[in-house]
Amino acid sequence: APGNIAAMTFTNKAAREMAGRIGELVGPARAKDLSVSTFHSFCLKILREHGHAVGVAPRFGIVDTGDQIDLVSRALKEKQWGGTVPVEDLHGAISRWKNELLGPEDILAGKGRLAPGYDREVFGRVYDLYERQLKINRVIDFDDCIFKTYLLLRDDQELQKTLAKKFRYIL
Repeated sequence: APGNIAAMTFTNKAAREMAGRIGELVGPARAKDLSVSTFHSFCLKILREHGHAVGVAPRFGIVDTGDQIDLVSRALKEKQWGGTVPVEDLHGAISRWKNELLGPEDILAGKGRLAPGYDREVFGRVYDLYERQLKINRVIDFDDCIFKTYLLLRDDQELQKTLAKKFRYIL
C-alpha cells in the first residue's frame, strides 16, 4: 500500500523530482498516499505530532543560523563568558554534536570532540543554556529535526512500533 512507503532524500529539489517520477509511474491518486520528503521534513512531521514527549512545544518554530548564533552569544553573555570563545566556533560545535546525537549532558560527561584549547565545561554549559533558550522561545534549530526525532524514537517504544507498522518500506 502506498501509505506504507516513506521515501526520503537530502534536498527539497530531489524530493520534488522523486515525487514527480513516482506520480508518473503509479499515477497521482496512488502517489499522494506516499510519504516523499527530505529527512528533515519527515522528522518535522513526527515532531509536530509527538514532539511534546521530548520537550518540543506544540506549534514550534525553526530558527535560522543568524538566530542560532544570537542565542549562543546570549548564552555566553549570561555566563559572563562573552569574548572568551568565538561564537561561530561554539555554534559549529553544537551543530556537530547534535548531528553526532550528543546532548549537553554528553559533552559535560566528556563525550564528543572538542578543538584543542577549548574548555569543555564552558562549551557544555553554553550548549545547555542554548537548549533552554530554544525551549523558552518555543523553537528548534535545523539540527534538532533529526536529533529530537532520534531522542523521541529512542525513548518511546510505542511510537517506534506505530511508525514501523505504518512505514514498512523506507527508501
